[in-house]
Amino acid sequence: MVRRICGNPTTINLNVDLRVVNHIYVNVGGRLALNQGSNSFSRVHYVNSISITPRFEGAFFGASIPVRYNQFGELNVGLGLRLGPLWVGSNNLLAVTGLQKSITTADLYVAIKMPILYHAPKDDDGDFVSNKLDECDQIKGPLEFNGCPDSDGDGIPNKIDDCPYTVGVAAFNGCPDTDGDGVEDKYDDCPDVPGSKFYSGCPDTDGDGIIDMNDSCPNVAGIAFYHGCVDTDGDSIPDNLDDCPNTPGLAKFSGCPDTDNDGIADQLDLCPDVAGLDSLQGCPYTDTDGDSIQDKYDQCPQLAGPLENNGCPYADSDNDSVPDKDDLCPMTPGLVSNNGCPVINEEEVEVLKTAFNNLEFYTGKAKMKPSSFAALKELAELLNKTDYKLLIEGYTDNVGRETANMRLSQNRAKAIEMYLVDHNVKESKLTVKWYGEANPVGDNETEEGRAQNRRVEMKVIFD
Repeated sequence: MVRRICGNPTTINLNVDLRVVNHIYVNVGGRLALNQGSNSFSRVHYVNSISITPRFEGAFFGASIPVRYNQFGELNVGLGLRLGPLWVGSNNLLAVTGLQKSITTADLYVAIKMPILYHAPKDDDGDFVSNKLDECDQIKGPLEFNGCPDSDGDGIPNKIDDCPYTVGVAAFNGCPDTDGDGVEDKYDDCPDVPGSKFYSGCPDTDGDGIIDMNDSCPNVAGIAFYHGCVDTDGDSIPDNLDDCPNTPGLAKFSGCPDTDNDGIADQLDLCPDVAGLDSLQGCPYTDTDGDSIQDKYDQCPQLAGPLENNGCPYADSDNDSVPDKDDLCPMTPGLVSNNGCPVINEEEVEVLKTAFNNLEFYTGKAKMKPSSFAALKELAELLNKTDYKLLIEGYTDNVGRETANMRLSQNRAKAIEMYLVDHNVKESKLTVKWYGEANPVGDNETEEGRAQNRRVEMKVIFD
């Protein structure tokens, strides 16, 4: 029977070496031990660890500082120096120098390293393409063009680009075709507008055989005699110069007609079929109603009227010789001297004053005192025998709530209306309004002023 007394360790090691800048490198590594779970005392075990080693690499001198951390929480810092081919160093400098109290590992190594130095390939123009591969070794250029430049960046290197400083296309050896019409710009008479090779790169939009740059009407097929335009109405004036292209006209009127031959083109003539005057925009002077307003401006050409009313007479609804605009009573005949309203005689005025002066209500109520009735009855008789209409307006002082005062002023005005209607006055003759505390005529801060404000006003009105 053969007994195994030793086991091989199994680990996974990973190292990455990075060049940071010229001569400066960083090595990052890690080790994972796979047999740590075994209890065999004879098996060799590795410790899990990670490391990072920055270093300087020169032709004849080098230095590194390895830093390693393992699964037991141990941190080791080392130092390595190279002079020529000789390396001297330690992976745990603190242990070697005696600065670490608890020492688990310590090492010191000496090594011989023979660097083989290579010189960079010759690159005269410094474009990172060696002279051996550089087809333009005295001018910088990218590797994709074998070191030759492409000054205009059109993907065609200068050495085969007939227009090396202008973006172009391969079809024309690097020269441009700006409008993409297949005609190289240097042979294209219209390099910014797609055209036809037949017309040296210029377009003929309307297909009339006249290129657009020489065509006065490039969107309408025409004839050479009219520079590519047409004469639709046959008046020998091409449409592009004809203000009336569908109606034959005269050259002096830019192709427009003058039907009445009054020297004013029809489109400017307010009366194109009748000869007229320049001052009247081609119309003759006519004033049928003799009000000095020409018929075409007169809204009432058969009735004389003032200019400010557009030639129409002012309305006089009540036929009292006072126009409605000046008549304060436009629906009721009156006197001119009284602005169109009828005159109320002194006896009638006195009836109104008496009714107003004798009008009394019980305090805070809409009930009239008996002393008011006689004057109101006389007022009712006056209204029944005349065409007068009466405006009744109720007011209060500011004592109490505003809503209550508004209702009181309404009820008092309505009470007078009801009394007059009860005495045969037509309701259509009465207009009732109420305003509560509004429009005071006295000072509400005094008893006398408040008494003046508690009132019902009555006014004769006319339509």
